[in-house]
Amino acid sequence: MNACYFKCATNYTRNTSSCVAGTQSTSCAGTIPSNATSNATSTTWTQTWNGSSRTPSYSWTYNTTAGICTFKCNTNYTRNSSTNKCEMGTQTVNCTGLPSNAVWSSTNTNTKSITQTWNGSSRTPSATGTYNISTITTACYFKCNTNYTRNTSTNKCETGTQSASCAGTIPSNATSNATSTTWTQTRNGSSRTPSYSWTYNTTAGICTFKCNTNYTRSGSACVANTKTFTCAAKPTGTDRNTVSSYIQTWNGTAWNPADSATSYNVTASTTSCRYKCSTGYSWN
Repeated sequence: MNACYFKCATNYTRNTSSCVAGTQSTSCAGTIPSNATSNATSTTWTQTWNGSSRTPSYSWTYNTTAGICTFKCNTNYTRNSSTNKCEMGTQTVNCTGLPSNAVWSSTNTNTKSITQTWNGSSRTPSATGTYNISTITTACYFKCNTNYTRNTSTNKCETGTQSASCAGTIPSNATSNATSTTWTQTRNGSSRTPSYSWTYNTTAGICTFKCNTNYTRSGSACVANTKTFTCAAKPTGTDRNTVSSYIQTWNGTAWNPADSATSYNVTASTTSCRYKCSTGYSWN
């Protein structure tokens, strides 16, 4: 039997007396990259045949504003536009936790910044200061200022200590009577304390000295003592030739001039006990 029949072309369907473009449900093309999350308002929709292809079509696309088949990078990840991937994000932060009396090791200053990278669970390196004298610029390392030392239990830089000795020297003809000549000094921020210089004191103490026997303190020196030697009596009918006493000075081992016996001598002397015959008398 002959009849005029027709059928709808591919991708068209019959609607009563006509062929209309066919529709189908579709989804986003491609996949969301790693470290990203969908923020899409829709991931499925209806496509219609336009004669040559089905429209509209959508691929997964980076966009912080929600839309059809959109995604955004997870927290702490950033998009690399050249690869369309979400990569570990970086940020610049200031180092923290610098204790008193310390500086950042690589800068010798009180401020420093580093670049941190997200490793999937935290940012590295840490921005919290750590004691280390290394001058690495990518880490928050600090060192103690000169004359300060680190207390490992508190992580603080505290006043440094050192062994100290008496300043200066003991003068000649003196002897130490010190109870101590060394001790521990502590840095107080500008100087080291306590400090001691050799000091004259007959009472023993730190860095004290006293003058040797037969020496006396005079100004900054221990000077030799002096004393008067009195000559013994002379015979009747004589005169002193020349002194009846003279000054003796201690020379470290003995009195000088030495003690003198009173004796006859016609040669005058001011440092010896001499006598001569008086006028009208002659030596027998």
